[in-house]
Amino acid sequence: MKTAHAFFFAFVIIVTVNITATEERQNHYKIIDLARSNHEYERTLVLALSEDNVLYGVHFTNFIQYNNIFFSWDEKNGFQDIGILSEEFIDLLRMNIYGEAIGVYHHPDEFWPTEVVYWNPSEGKRNIFNQKSFCTLIASNINNKGEVLLLRGEDGRPSKALINTKLYHWQKDSGLIEIQIPKKIEDYEIGGLEDLSFLQITDNSEVVGYIDSHGDTPEQGIRWNKDAGFTRISPPPGYDNFVPQKISSSGYIFGYTGNSISRNAYFILDENNNYSPTSKSFLDNGVYAINSVGDAVVSHSGEIYLSNIMNGGLINLPTTPHFFLWNSILINNNRFIACTSLVFSCLNQGFPHPIIWRLIQEEEYANMMRGDVNSDDSINLTDAVTILNSLFKGECFPCPDSGDVNDDGALNLTDAIYLLHYLFSGGSPPIGDPLSCSSE
Repeated sequence: MKTAHAFFFAFVIIVTVNITATEERQNHYKIIDLARSNHEYERTLVLALSEDNVLYGVHFTNFIQYNNIFFSWDEKNGFQDIGILSEEFIDLLRMNIYGEAIGVYHHPDEFWPTEVVYWNPSEGKRNIFNQKSFCTLIASNINNKGEVLLLRGEDGRPSKALINTKLYHWQKDSGLIEIQIPKKIEDYEIGGLEDLSFLQITDNSEVVGYIDSHGDTPEQGIRWNKDAGFTRISPPPGYDNFVPQKISSSGYIFGYTGNSISRNAYFILDENNNYSPTSKSFLDNGVYAINSVGDAVVSHSGEIYLSNIMNGGLINLPTTPHFFLWNSILINNNRFIACTSLVFSCLNQGFPHPIIWRLIQEEEYANMMRGDVNSDDSINLTDAVTILNSLFKGECFPCPDSGDVNDDGALNLTDAIYLLHYLFSGGSPPIGDPLSCSSE
């Protein structure tokens, strides 16, 4: 048994690899797992995040997305149900920070969705597009003005490839307007809507995307508005193209030059069409979300970090033992972050639910407990791993004294072993003395 324990400790040390990060105390994050608050629902998706840290999303009372219950959540009030969209199957739901939502309805007898619905808390559901059989409808996204971008295509049976694809703009006051796809934008030919990718509508009523040349030539960023129609996004000086990748709610566009395989440089394009270069050192690994001041949630070496892609730096975002990123990472200008994660049961079935990360407030340090090293309000294997990362890789955590599990005045390997012994071998719990969370 002693040999097995020794092997386990060595294994943890070997496989635990993180980036060295020197951080001030005010940059530490707390993770809050919201699955504890809504376990009666089989699926919960986060869809929107306001600037005052209110999270919007949808609960499903069964796994195949029937009985869609919209909710809001904030730390003061918790979950608040704000309405039911439908008892029928609704897919591809999108939502904005005012609780307006769109989705597509699947008729029980049809393979393709046949109806796009709009919903808000005060008016309920409204049909915005109905279509006969053998058609697909995709509600691409809804901006914070309530404008919807909609894709429609016909089923080209027997191949089931989409044909006669069309793009629409919808708003409550003006209704449905078809967006005409040109055959050419400047010198770049377009075969149809299938040659346009990453189409998103921003809060300044622009549609942003790029021309996908399918590998023949570099992609070209494009934008559309009601007055100018489609135009090419002029690339940064000295480059031949710019390809949008992420868009903030205020219209900041993050993207790259080159192609998807060989990306030359990364830039942010602001609302005044000015480019600012960003760091390339880690962005090839993935940018999940970005806000209007350059804060981005990024992937690096298998971990999730917050970084400012203008000024650099990496802040580790703690995770829970069962964390598995599913979709919908959101970040606002307060650096408040939310996403949909998965919880796995003993039957290995995933249950999507929300988690949030927020900056730890100064007064919260007084309530931290010894052993909860990553400040997720529980003591588990992740805390022992965090101690090891601190010892061998220089990782920082919110309250250094929380890692001194045996309260001997020092943070060392003995603390990790003490905690593992408590978790897996019935050892004594972490010492309950008050913590000293000095930032010095």
